[in-house]
Amino acid sequence: MTALLVPHRFRGPARSGNGGFTAGALAALLDGEPLGRTVRVTLRQPPPLDTPMTVTDTPTVPAPRASRRLTTSKAMVEAIAHE
Repeated sequence: MTALLVPHRFRGPARSGNGGFTAGALAALLDGEPLGRTVRVTLRQPPPLDTPMTVTDTPTVPAPRASRRLTTSKAMVEAIAHE
């Protein structure tokens, strides 16, 4: 099981993780993805600081391309890698 943690030093708005740091950290967890591949990250809620968020890796197959989806606990942050 993988967890994403946003340290307090990467806070954005008060009591929330910086969106750019959070997006990059989650996208970096897409192991095996080639450099230059498009990754779309969505912040659905402000990411919490210093709180581990469990990351789930789910293969998805929306036509016409296969992709992978990483979702944190409570679906706060989502990253999708497209072929």
